[in-house]
Amino acid sequence: MAKPKKPLAEKGAENAADLYTMVGVALSWWEASEDIILGLYRRLCGQTEPLAMEAFIDSPRGRRTRMLRSALHAFQYRLLPEEIRAVEKSLVELDKLAPLRNEIAHGHVSNCTMDEEGRRIAEGNYLLPSLNESGPHERGYRYHHTLESLNQFVAEVRKWRGDIMDVD
Repeated sequence: MAKPKKPLAEKGAENAADLYTMVGVALSWWEASEDIILGLYRRLCGQTEPLAMEAFIDSPRGRRTRMLRSALHAFQYRLLPEEIRAVEKSLVELDKLAPLRNEIAHGHVSNCTMDEEGRRIAEGNYLLPSLNESGPHERGYRYHHTLESLNQFVAEVRKWRGDIMDVD
């Protein structure tokens, strides 16, 4: 079993449905941030560069980020310097959140109880890695998310998305 980066939170969600709902909320906010990035790219070069727009839509996330950065500089006369800095900062911060987004998107809600030396150290519903993440294995706690950690993810995504939205 893979060792967790941090100990399993003592209390998971009491109700699995609450965790399922929060997973949906988190992923919806993430996708909303992707929509805002697409909208800004479209505003910068969609009319004048229709092929670039097609390439942007067909590209994976990392390439879209590089394309937006390039567009920010190619069309910098359309933005204030502080707007360019705000978007670039938001892109960096969203890039940092992308691995967490992947954990959320590919995790599995599980009810688990963990005892250590005869003492209960964790109990409840958590978002954990899938069983087949890297071949058959016992479900591990390499990462684990609770309602609180998912709420924190949503707050961060909303903040950086909002900064890009303000520029758009």
